[in-house]
Amino acid sequence: MTPGFKHTGTWYDYFMGEAVEVTDLEAAMDFGPGEYHLWTDVALETPENILAIEEARAPAAFTVGPNPGRNARIQFERAPEVSAELHILDLTGRRVANLNVPVGTTELTLPQGLPDGPLLLRMVSPEGNQAAYWLNVD
Repeated sequence: MTPGFKHTGTWYDYFMGEAVEVTDLEAAMDFGPGEYHLWTDVALETPENILAIEEARAPAAFTVGPNPGRNARIQFERAPEVSAELHILDLTGRRVANLNVPVGTTELTLPQGLPDGPLLLRMVSPEGNQAAYWLNVD
């Protein structure tokens, strides 16, 4: 994808604290499914785990798609063996919705009316937490 930087120079990934030197405004960058970055042209203090970034670095046992898009579905690589809860958080870390994940679930539909923009989906269960990102846009 082409990130759409507004000018050349140093840009900072807000969540990871890493700097990138932009020399070509049209240069494409490789992103994984559901990956996103929030860049600023001013170095800001990296938040301490505001969106459970450390947790999200481990691969989730579920995917969300279409991503980006509305009417997304959650597909589980393997059905959960214990009940879980799916927390949907916005960029401030505020929980905007919860979904119950019953034992044996292989697919869930996300609720309607979620806010636009990047969201973090965090599944919480006795087996541990897993997280994935989803961009809720048309």
